[in-house]
Amino acid sequence: MTTPMRGVLNAVSGGAATPAEIARTTGLDRSEVEAILGHLSRRGRIQLETLGCGPSACTGCGLKSAPCPGKS
Repeated sequence: MTTPMRGVLNAVSGGAATPAEIARTTGLDRSEVEAILGHLSRRGRIQLETLGCGPSACTGCGLKSAPCPGKS
């Protein structure tokens, strides 16, 4: 049985980039996903980044080759 925290980590490592994508992947509520992401960030397990759509937002974005979750 996978714990919710392990499910979130697996979703992130599998390419899920937003809380909504992680929630769909794991079946968890978005609020639970956000709480887990906050915990993992505070523990240094992940680094949270804000996805934004500005004139140069995609220049350094690691998702620039994928559909932009910030635009959906």
